[in-house]
Parts: sequence; C-alpha cells; structure tokens
Amino acid sequence: MDAQGGVLVGTGIRNVNDALFRPFRWDVIQGLTFYPVPRGFAAYVTTLSPDAEMAAGFAVEDTPDGVSTAVRWDAAGQLTTLATPVGRLGCEPAAISDDSRIIAGTCFQRVFVDNGYRDVPDLVRWVGDAVDVPEPLSNADGSTAEDASADGETIVGKIEVQGPLERRAMVWRAESGKRLLEDILRDAGIGDALSGWVLHEIVGVSDDGLVVAGNGVAPDGERAAFYAILPRGGR
Repeated sequence: MDAQGGVLVGTGIRNVNDALFRPFRWDVIQGLTFYPVPRGFAAYVTTLSPDAEMAAGFAVEDTPDGVSTAVRWDAAGQLTTLATPVGRLGCEPAAISDDSRIIAGTCFQRVFVDNGYRDVPDLVRWVGDAVDVPEPLSNADGSTAEDASADGETIVGKIEVQGPLERRAMVWRAESGKRLLEDILRDAGIGDALSGWVLHEIVGVSDDGLVVAGNGVAPDGERAAFYAILPRGGR
C-alpha cells in the first residue's frame, strides 16, 4: 500500500487458464490492472514506494530449477530487470526509498555446507541501475533485508550467525555497515535492558531510521515482539 492508502499491490492468478502467479496494482481510478511479466515466468510484487511511483518484486521462470530475478515496475507499468550481483543465483526486493532511487533486498549465494549445498542470503542495495552488496559481518553466514528507512540509508532485517536456525536482529547503516542490534544498544549504554532477551529479527523501521520493531525470545522464554530506539549517527 502507498502512503495515502489509495494504491494497493499484490499477487494473484489472472484467470483459470493461466496458473502462473501475476503481480497486480489496484487504485481508486483505474481499478485492477496486472503488471507485465516476462513470458514463461511467474512474478510476485513484494514492495511499493510510498508515492506509488514504483513497485518491485521478483520473477521466477516456470521450470523445476527456476531462480528468482529482481524486477521493478514504474507507475505506467513498464518492467525493468534489476542487476543480479556476480555469484548470486536469485534476488528478492524488500523495500523502496521515498524517492524510488534505492531498493533494498536480498540475493542468494549457493555454498557447500556440511556435505550439502545451501542458498545463503545476502543483503543488497540497488541504487539506480547499479547493485551493491555490503561487506558481510564477521562470523555471519548471511543476512536478509526486511525493511528500509525513507532515504534508504538504514536497512533492517536479520543475520544468520551459525546457520539459518540461529539468527540475530541486524541494522545496516551507510556510515557503519552491518551491525547486530544488541551491539548497537549495548554501545548506547542500555545493555542491562537486554538481559535475558534474544533479538531474532527486525521487521520494520521508521521513516527516519531511528525506531525499529521485531521479534525474539523474552527473558521468560516465550516469543515476544520488541521495539527499540536507535542512537542517532553512524553507530
């Protein structure tokens, strides 16, 4: 949904004769329209810019080994394929900055782990037509983007610290790179408030990049939601 609540995007099946999923846009003037997709591909829309001028998602070829390709659509429905970083197999956008200049998302790299292959996620940013993969955090297996601030300079999500079952809430900032949320809060002098908590992931961030919300495990051992206010500045 856009910031005004007048435009919705989603994914559905266009008709009974076409079983592939298709992304759509609905607004109060034009009603329901389907975005174009490459022939032979299913496609999914995952995010919409606040001004509804751009949507983004991914397309998957209708084959057993089809991988995801990140795409974007402008307000007129024009389809553009986003670059895939070297060595990555597929990408999925997650958030668009207010000016539609930056798209945050996740790409995957297939690695050999424990006698088998696994698709490890990596946070990425598309800035215009270029794609950037920020440096990995030391001792982290992978990172996933879930949301971004209005200017695209703060991206939040999770980091896999010892495989996909052991994840921690993460914040990426242009000034400081990827950091665990718990480290940011400890450096801000509020480490005592974290006692007993395991912060698994951040799923949302405010427009100014200073308030985050996510989920984890509370001191009583139960799953719980949390929110945190981040310090200003690069750290």
